[in-house]
Amino acid sequence: MKIAINNSLLLKHYSVEESLKLLKDAGFDGVDLSIHKMMQEKYDIPVRWNGDHYLEEARKLGAYAKELGLSIVQAHGYVLDRHDDFEEVSFPRICRSIEIAAAAGAPYILIPALSRGVYRGNEEAFFTSNMEFYGKLAPIAEKCGIKIALENTIAFDWAHFVQNHHVCSQPEEFCKYIDTLNAQYGDLFVACANLARMPLVGKEAEELLQTVGDRVKLIHVSDNDYRKDNQTVPGYGALDFDRISAALKAADFKGYYTLMITSTLPKELLPSGIAHMAAIARYWADQAEG
Repeated sequence: MKIAINNSLLLKHYSVEESLKLLKDAGFDGVDLSIHKMMQEKYDIPVRWNGDHYLEEARKLGAYAKELGLSIVQAHGYVLDRHDDFEEVSFPRICRSIEIAAAAGAPYILIPALSRGVYRGNEEAFFTSNMEFYGKLAPIAEKCGIKIALENTIAFDWAHFVQNHHVCSQPEEFCKYIDTLNAQYGDLFVACANLARMPLVGKEAEELLQTVGDRVKLIHVSDNDYRKDNQTVPGYGALDFDRISAALKAADFKGYYTLMITSTLPKELLPSGIAHMAAIARYWADQAEG
């Protein structure tokens, strides 16, 4: 099984191209292209992704990744839905991130569900609003030739310091979202299974993989302390990766073993740190090989 990782953890210190080179040199086969971070103004200093020539820049980036021998496994689209002027600000940026991902050569782009507000007790309202949201994105993705991935989400309850269910955190609801969308838009939507989030809501990775089944085309892997979605390196938290590997093997998952990691390492330690992450990912990917 090939391995990949998000490049967002490198963008504080490196350009996008430098981040891809570092990941390739470290031993990764692919990258989850973090467009959601690339488009933030503080990382888009030359105004590449928010400027007028974003498609040309995306094609150049895709060509560079191909030259390196690094696959763009998926992309992470613009995610901020907290603007009061969502329709005027966030939605156009989400659409642009889809265009960027497709132009760079990504086969999938993760567009998280709208999740603002209290979920429990409002499940149907969330479902209705997200069907409308993804329905508006479907023609853009279809035109660009890219598929949209949904991911299981969670919400942190600060009052009780625990995680709560949110959109698609219940495997059955995840299936409902994907199947309803694909019934209308013809297999344009897939599932990205965030395996580390399942134990945070009292479930296990195998339940998600078994229930969602072949809808799962992508995975995100990280570790945590069973309280917060820490997104640490596998083995640096409390999760049982023997169990997670067995679940992936039983599901006969054939995609990339993709780490989703947050890091505050200084620039001087990032090359060796990324190489260490690649070695860990390679080990667990080999254990999960079906």
